[in-house]
Amino acid sequence: GVAIEAHLDKGRGPVTAVLVQRGTLKVGDSIVAGPAHGRVRALLNDRGEGVNEAPPSFPVQVLGLTAVPGAGDSFLVVDDDRMARQIAERRASRLRMAAQAAGRKPGPWSSAPARRAAACRSQRPPRARRRRHAGAGRRAP
Repeated sequence: GVAIEAHLDKGRGPVTAVLVQRGTLKVGDSIVAGPAHGRVRALLNDRGEGVNEAPPSFPVQVLGLTAVPGAGDSFLVVDDDRMARQIAERRASRLRMAAQAAGRKPGPWSSAPARRAAACRSQRPPRARRRRHAGAGRRAP
């Protein structure tokens, strides 16, 4: 299947909206989505109701991943958690190697908007330092 979108929810952790393409996704399956892995703790349909399984072409939200995968990342169901962790670590190392080869830092800060913002910051004049009036912020002797 494919991870349509993902976000980090304050109470539930990483939440990923997925679209199952082949087979059936069930609660308790071990999955890998991009560099994230985990066991499906809960499946929620488009109304926010819990479901036990998701047939093909059925969009659901998945709870239970270790991290937030990227939009468009493919996900797959594996036999056990150990295999899922190994695949996720391999994918993460491949992403780090690609980022290192491109000459940038790996992670969410290496996106194009962040690079443009950094370029704008380097062209701005430095801000004038605020001067305090006499006695502000000083302790009495």
